[in-house]
Amino acid sequence: MIEGGKPPVWIFRFIYASIAANLGYMGYMSVKRQWKQIAEEEARQKQIQAYLNQTDNKFRCFFAARQYYQECQFEFDPTDSCKRLVGTLDECKQEILTNLPEITPAMRGSLREQTDQ
Repeated sequence: MIEGGKPPVWIFRFIYASIAANLGYMGYMSVKRQWKQIAEEEARQKQIQAYLNQTDNKFRCFFAARQYYQECQFEFDPTDSCKRLVGTLDECKQEILTNLPEITPAMRGSLREQTDQ
């Protein structure tokens, strides 16, 4: 401190410059983190789309149902991707129905009823 008890002006300039530099750095880091999260989400979406696009994938129905639950569950006006997912889920339903027998064991009744007849 110099005469009169006032600190020199360059100290205030240094403090303000360091505050501005810190705020700029924190802003840069938060934007960088957001970009990284967006890139990871896009990569995950591409991976899911790759699974859905494979016709011989045995988990196609699972991934379609999971993506429908995450993205389209509360949509009142379905988007094109939601409509495509509904089509995929309908295909899965038809596959299941074609593989089921006409009468399943649950439709036949209990074991006791079968032995009594």
